[in-house]
Amino acid sequence: MIAVEPETHAVLFERVAGRTDLHATPPEEQDAVYRHYLEVLAALHRLDPARLTLPELAPLADAQACAMAEFDALAGGIAGLAPQPLARFGAVWLRRHAPVRVDCVALLHGDAGIANFLFAGRRVTAAIDWEWAH
Repeated sequence: MIAVEPETHAVLFERVAGRTDLHATPPEEQDAVYRHYLEVLAALHRLDPARLTLPELAPLADAQACAMAEFDALAGGIAGLAPQPLARFGAVWLRRHAPVRVDCVALLHGDAGIANFLFAGRRVTAAIDWEWAH
């Protein structure tokens, strides 16, 4: 990310080489790209969030605060939908079982699916689509 204009939420990104159509590549290339993607995600998870200059993703005080902040953000997104008994049950369960202690807090992409990275050859060139990061 190069710049952000907060009033309009405009973002300027660096252009990165790569493509997203992994399904169109031979299986052995797919395997190599997936393995590299797991390495990229592992490196991301090893970052210390407290040392990153990402104000929107500033670490919260404790594990429970982190879990509930993410939960509240997701719950807000489904609040206006038709009644969802299973979602309501899950929300109550998650509130009751929010972690009070964890070994570490890590930055998560939040949507690390196969369409959310670029690759060239057998290597991942960028992780994209970060709006679910937490």
